Amino acid sequence: MKYTFICDGSNSNGTGHFFRCLSIAQEIIIRGDSVAMIVNDELESLLGKCELEAYVINGLFRKECENRVLNLLEQLACEMVIIDSHNANRSFLGTISANYYTILIDDLLMFPYPVDVILNYHIDVSKNDYYALYSKSRITTPKLLIGSKFFPMRISKGINEKKSRIDISFFAGGSDPAHVTLKLLKNMNMCTVLQKHILHIIVGEMNGDYDEINRISKEYKNIIIHYGLLDLSSIYRLTDVAITASGVTLYELVAWGIPTISYYMVNNQIHSSYAFAKLGLTINLGNCGDECFIFNLETEVERMLDNKELVNRLKTNSKKYIDMWGAKRIVDVLERNLK
Repeated sequence: MKYTFICDGSNSNGTGHFFRCLSIAQEIIIRGDSVAMIVNDELESLLGKCELEAYVINGLFRKECENRVLNLLEQLACEMVIIDSHNANRSFLGTISANYYTILIDDLLMFPYPVDVILNYHIDVSKNDYYALYSKSRITTPKLLIGSKFFPMRISKGINEKKSRIDISFFAGGSDPAHVTLKLLKNMNMCTVLQKHILHIIVGEMNGDYDEINRISKEYKNIIIHYGLLDLSSIYRLTDVAITASGVTLYELVAWGIPTISYYMVNNQIHSSYAFAKLGLTINLGNCGDECFIFNLETEVERMLDNKELVNRLKTNSKKYIDMWGAKRIVDVLERNLK
């Protein structure tokens, strides 16, 4: 069976769409089926790090590219298409789903999508949200894979590291459009708690601040920069406390049971940031653009390091909502629907 993923990424939207498609693709490959990926030109640099059949189309979701995509899907002898993009509009989705069994990975509930299956793993979304979205539409409500049990966790590698030190990890997504990593480094002189421990700063492939981040980090012996990692499991295994934006990495950290402090940098992260905190899964710092963000970050890291009861509660709560088997559940459903 041939599955084809169509996704995009950019400096403003990051690389989360690509990585959650990659997680599902890995599960499909394990089962012996074939996978191809069609991406926009801004994701091209990531393709060399993963062994996938991949194609690049500049302006991927523009109207004038629809026929080009269809021709490529025909050449690939595709049987199922999985789309992940905020730029996939009605026209594009309608064109693809008229020709192929189509799955949309959705975050936004923007309009009644003309597809066969919708996957939305967000922790604060229910099927009723989609029933309401389609209630006044002539489009039939698709099959719904809803909830955090369908979060497509990346396959982990390696073993846990035994250590006596404390490791803190800071994540800002694939592109860091809010420049929050740079903000943290420029204010490290205020962060006495962070300076006492090893601080891992994970810098995404699309982060345009990398050179300056690397330069400033050399002023601090406790900071380790990790650039362009495809697999974050090596970081997760040594992390005692994580600080992260509220995208894909937030779900992964909670699935790993890592005590996590979250923040948001773009609008589509706001709901997750607050929903996780409300469920007792994380501590929420709110908007990383707030003037008091660095002060609050330092305060919450200190509180987490000093409060074992809080840490244990976060770890216990995480087991109730997210696990490592979301990608398996997704592919199980897709296989049943094509039989």
